[in-house]
Amino acid sequence: MKSGYMFPLIMGTQLLVGILLLMNRFVPLALLLIMPVLVNIIAFHVFLQPAGVVPGAVLMVIELYLAWCYRSAYRPLLTARAAQARHLNPGQQPFPSKVRLRPQLRHESRPQRPGTGDHA
Repeated sequence: MKSGYMFPLIMGTQLLVGILLLMNRFVPLALLLIMPVLVNIIAFHVFLQPAGVVPGAVLMVIELYLAWCYRSAYRPLLTARAAQARHLNPGQQPFPSKVRLRPQLRHESRPQRPGTGDHA
């Protein structure tokens, strides 16, 4: 039975990932989407056709470098025990609003050190 969906799926994934990377949008997601394709390319060439492993290896090195650069985006995915997501009521803020930081404005009066004030 021939379904014929695998190559269009792989090509569509590669096209989507390429566009996302070129546009610099959702880069960590794009890197996650392309990783199984690259692992399959490497496995195919290591086990079945070793002569063509160099281009796949170069792409894998680039992939791993970019994943390392975006490693902070993957930290929440790699937590051993993730906290359950809290459902918000309509209008509720995702974080408590008890602590409000206010930037210091330039026109606010600041205490002056002795000897640095204006002398008339």
